[in-house]
Amino acid sequence: MINFINKIKDFQKEGKILFYTTKGNPTAYKLMVRHISYADKMGYGDIRNNTFYPNQEIYIADFEKQEILKTDKKIEFEAIKFLI
Repeated sequence: MINFINKIKDFQKEGKILFYTTKGNPTAYKLMVRHISYADKMGYGDIRNNTFYPNQEIYIADFEKQEILKTDKKIEFEAIKFLI
């Protein structure tokens, strides 16, 4: 996992923004990797019914497989529930 964390940090140093698609990931939060549900607010595409439709290529950090994916295809994701 350390190698993957370093890869994420290097990626961010290049000015690239990473997103993740799973429910609450403490490691992603600590590394300032954003949940995909935030991508529409940043202008990267639209969200409809827990599916993100990008309008450009984006980068996804897959913490399970420990890899960074580049895609411009639709992405289904798990919604984050806010407890307020």
